[in-house]
Parts: sequence; structure tokens; C-alpha cells
Amino acid sequence: MRVAGAQEILDRAAQAGLYTCDIDEKKFCAPTLFKAMVHPDSDVESEENRKLFFKMMQRKKNIASVMACAIVTEPTPNPPWTCEEDKWLATGLIAIFRCTVTNTETNGVKKYDEEGNVVQKRIYDKSERGRLVDVYEVEPGTPREEDAAMDAAMYMDILVNRGGLKAIRDYYDALQEKLRAADASMASARRSARATDKIEPRLKEDGAPGHGFNNRAKAENGTHGIPNDTHDKIAAEAAKMLIDLWKQPSRSPELNKLDLGVWYHLWTKVLFHYGEFLDPMQPEKAQLNRLWDIIESEFWKIDPAMLLSISEHELDIARQVIERKGRHLLKEKHGGARQRAEARIAAAKKK
Repeated sequence: MRVAGAQEILDRAAQAGLYTCDIDEKKFCAPTLFKAMVHPDSDVESEENRKLFFKMMQRKKNIASVMACAIVTEPTPNPPWTCEEDKWLATGLIAIFRCTVTNTETNGVKKYDEEGNVVQKRIYDKSERGRLVDVYEVEPGTPREEDAAMDAAMYMDILVNRGGLKAIRDYYDALQEKLRAADASMASARRSARATDKIEPRLKEDGAPGHGFNNRAKAENGTHGIPNDTHDKIAAEAAKMLIDLWKQPSRSPELNKLDLGVWYHLWTKVLFHYGEFLDPMQPEKAQLNRLWDIIESEFWKIDPAMLLSISEHELDIARQVIERKGRHLLKEKHGGARQRAEARIAAAKKK
């Protein structure tokens, strides 16, 4: 099925007016000190020693982390563009979400005085006897958003309730209008069919249980992964917005733009901020909030040219999967994706 899936990716990319966006999630942990033995005279803060001392935490238990879920697609150059401000009709960046759940079973936050003692107040019950009770800044049971891992319920919450599907629809509706405006300035013979037809994008997702698939069961075509009721509801909501859900080939993370380069790019950007996470007294919640701010900010700063290069590289990977008849890629071949991306951008520039 890897071969068939890779071929479908190539076929769809070759047809004008057919758009595919990718969705995936990634767990990020704050950079932390890494134990290492160094010579006293060495420069700990030098660029070459940074990777020795700072890495992403990969603990298996009690993970304090932020999970991000993002949606991206291939950027669309603006034909013709004359300056950097009008270089792109669409950047390819659709949405990013923080995976959280609402917890109502909270202990609350007690109020403390300047000496560090819990503030108390006296209340009177029916017997007219006063008793001391603790004063809370945040009352127990107050709903609180907490970081969590992806599951089918959260996947549906992100796409349906929190606007993931709507973000996709809005992105392509805006692209549709820009394509029409761009084609209106051209001769009628050069007008693109995709500017007049309704864009019906495909959302490419993997078959992880967190996306609503039962991987222990086999579909009729012999592939593992049958969508559960939650995923069926998501698909129904997506169909209302003319969005098709498509399960990418099993064991093929390299056929997803996020796994192929976006997540690694964001991971390296987080490492550049390692100095902000070294305070041992910093509360964990504040640390994770700062981590999310960095991830979200850097996501929207991604250069569309880089994302276009990743999209071209995805096609190279799909061809290699077909060449190896679905077997594991021992080494990804250099296919000139960056040069093709630069050529596409240059071709759209006004002569």
C-alpha cells in the first residue's frame, strides 16, 4: 500500500486544481541541561558545545511537555510577483493548535501572606461557632486547561470544535479569491481552471489511534486501520465543507510535510531559546506556556520558500518509495527539490 499511496500523491500533485494539506502532531519538551564531562578551560557557551549540553527531554514517565497539532499545505507563488510583499498568494501555513483538555478536578490555589503562611478567614455555621478556613486565590474545581496527548476525542475537538476544518476551508476560499483576481489580470486564454472550479482539498492524515483508527483491525482492501465512530463524525463534518479525509500509507511518516521537515525546523528554533528555560525555580506551567509561545510564533514565521522545498522533496520521496517497491528507504536521495522550488518561484516573477 506504500506504493499505491505514493503513486496517488504524485498523481494528485500533477493535476492542477487538486490541493492536499497535511495534519500531524508532535510532542515538544523544554530544553534542559545535559550532563557531560568537559575540560575546565573549555567554552561551555560556544556554538560547537551547545548540543553537548542542551537537548530535548525524552522521558518516558511524568512527561512535562507540550503537544502541537498543525496543518500545512504547499505554498502558492503569486504570478506575477514584483516584490517580497506580493511574492505569495498563500503561504501554506493553515493552523496550529495546542493539545489541551479541560480539567475540573483541580485542587485550587491557596492565598499566602508575605511570611509564607496560608491566609485564613473565620466563617460561622448554623451553631454560631466560628471556624477558620483557608482562603483560595483560585477555588477548587475551577476549570483549567492542561496539556495532554492526542486521542480521538481531542482530534475531533481540534478539527470540529476548535476550528481546524474551518481554518482549512477559509484558507482555500481565500486562495480561490486570490487566484481569480490573479487570473482576471491575465488574458482569457491563460486563465487557470483551478481559479474557476471550487477547491475541494484533501486532508492527509496518518492512521494513528489518536486520529481515530483501530489499527488492530483490517479494512476490506487488507490494510490495517479502520476508522472508529469518532473519525466517522469528523469525516461527515469535513464532507459538509467539501474537505476529503485521506489516510496516508502506513509506516510512511516521510510522506507528510510536517514529519518531513516542519517539526524539525520548529525543534531547532526551540533550542535557540534554551537560555529561557534554565531557571530551576521557574514554575512548570509558566515554562510550558513559554514553550508554546515559541512554537506558535515560529510556526507562523516559517518561510514559504522552505515549505515549498519540503513539498517538492515529498514528491521525490514518493518516487523513491515506488522505485523501492514500498521497502524502507535506507537513504533519501537528493532530487533537487530546493532548485525546483526556486525555479517555480522565479518562473512566477514578473519579467
